[in-house]
Amino acid sequence: MTLPGEWTTLLTDLDRGFALLKRLPPAVTFFGGARITPDDPMYALSRDLGRRLAMSGIPPRTGAGPGIMTSVPEGYRVGLAEIAAEPPSERPTRRLTPVGAFADGVQSGFDEATPDTTRTQGIKIHLPFEPDINEAIDEVVELMTFPIRRLMLYENSLALVVFPGGFGTLDETFEVWSRRAIGLHRDPIIFMGEAFYGPILAAVKNALIGGKRKLVDPALLDDVLVTDDPERVIEQITSSEGLVGFDEAPEAIARRLVVEIPYVAGALSVLPQALTVLGGPRLAEDDPALRTAEVVIGALARSDTPLRIGSGGVVAQTALDLYRAAGRAERVQGFFLRAGKGRPAANEEVPPAWTDRPHFEVTDPIAHKLLLSKRTSGFLALPGDLRTLEGVFSVLCEIQTGKLERRPVVLVGSDFWGPLMNACANVMLSSTRRTIAPADLELYRIVDTPEDALAVLSGI
Repeated sequence: MTLPGEWTTLLTDLDRGFALLKRLPPAVTFFGGARITPDDPMYALSRDLGRRLAMSGIPPRTGAGPGIMTSVPEGYRVGLAEIAAEPPSERPTRRLTPVGAFADGVQSGFDEATPDTTRTQGIKIHLPFEPDINEAIDEVVELMTFPIRRLMLYENSLALVVFPGGFGTLDETFEVWSRRAIGLHRDPIIFMGEAFYGPILAAVKNALIGGKRKLVDPALLDDVLVTDDPERVIEQITSSEGLVGFDEAPEAIARRLVVEIPYVAGALSVLPQALTVLGGPRLAEDDPALRTAEVVIGALARSDTPLRIGSGGVVAQTALDLYRAAGRAERVQGFFLRAGKGRPAANEEVPPAWTDRPHFEVTDPIAHKLLLSKRTSGFLALPGDLRTLEGVFSVLCEIQTGKLERRPVVLVGSDFWGPLMNACANVMLSSTRRTIAPADLELYRIVDTPEDALAVLSGI
């Protein structure tokens, strides 16, 4: 099968990214905004954290761009210089975490027993409006695709530290968080900036487990650290037991994606462009957002609009029932994430009604996200779990950066989405810093009524 350019690029990025990671020691990955300027207190704080990380002998990894992606490796270099200036007898004991640690059965590509932890690491995304790779990065690869870039940022990592940022930072964070929620890694997740992330995380918690909705296990939301103290971050990382770089052999990850990415490309090549529905697998049947979605999906079925479902539960069943009633069952597409060999999947099953009709299944979350985001006419997002938040912010990030053409993004349920998106807007467009542009708030619409949803979707 000959793949079109965008799919070949994903596989090329996969090969180039792992070629770098396999020869590097595990790192601490830092997410954060490209718009954080040197006069922002967070710039100095992240620089200080990089300096402290040098004392522990754990290299940093960033996105190799400006802002936080520059400040952390700058601080790391300062720390290394301070260590070198000390008499050998007074230098701090380094390598508080085993730098060569990997999960059982994972082989490193090191040429020597003790890899060099003094070199900073970067995984750059190619964007025409972003400057070149920053000068504080020693080991780097520049990739073309966001899905593989995110994978290379969090694989072979010991922990994830999240500084203030925009939609892209939340996209990265929710992807890592949702992967941990389904057991794909155990890395600590640490949010730096209580004034910034406190309101966002409070809104996330209220949306997912507040009120009548219980969309995730509450323990998943309590298992993160929010702090302004860089020393507490170092302590959290170096005192955590059982941390490893690759939780799964990179060869196994690559083999899976080399099979599933062409499978996704093939599936989408024979299907019409469709509206993707995100979220909703755990909604109660009397949930107001689901009632709104039912009317919207019914209208889409009658207008012969292709629909794409990415999760099980009541939404998948409802969509199929409504399209069958309209005599257009073949126009609804089912894309599901199932467990792979020795690997968990999301806590959902393919709905019984879908087991005897054509649908598509993958085992890797990256492949599943590609199924839902490529060749789409728009997005209809219901209240959902961490994967739903990941999906929404991924779409917003890719539209914002020009990696995905502008298309409608409709968020159903103001009680769920309103407080969350308002919390993001308030801290991302505050008087302290601006990590998004005001126009970015126009990339989505929050609705409660079927009429408002259909008005936004009328042009697809």
